[in-house]
Amino acid sequence: MISLERRQQAQNECLDAISAIANSHRLVLSYSSIGDELSTKGLNHFLEEEGKLVLPRVVNGEIRAYHVKDSSKELEASSFGILEPLLTCQEVDLKKVCLVLVPGLGFDSNKHRIGYGKGHYDRFLSSMHDEAITIGIGFREQYFPGSLPVEETDASLTAVLLF
Repeated sequence: MISLERRQQAQNECLDAISAIANSHRLVLSYSSIGDELSTKGLNHFLEEEGKLVLPRVVNGEIRAYHVKDSSKELEASSFGILEPLLTCQEVDLKKVCLVLVPGLGFDSNKHRIGYGKGHYDRFLSSMHDEAITIGIGFREQYFPGSLPVEETDASLTAVLLF
């Protein structure tokens, strides 16, 4: 269990690091954190204020990206309890997204991640253009020192930043 103080420290470090990286990108695909994940609430608020916030929504089993301008009015809970953009938000052409933040349950030194087992992000990441930077974010406690099991359909990340 990660303490509240440790969580806050990690969230602040994440906001500082990702906001610096995001400065050079027009649109940033983030995600709405759930459960014990590193909270993206502050980071998403920063991206929203900058006009750069893009969030995923699962539509027919596939992730699609939507530009969110006002999260207080444009998000709804999915059947899994994840806040997703309303379908009335503007869908974003993935060629315009060059920075993608990716959640995970665990990460290794080979830039692989373990997700929740549905394969949504692996399929999505495989469809991204080659110039897209994909960064797994989470807590240092989520680092796996060995190699995670990898399947043929698993997509590796550009980088992993653990706070």
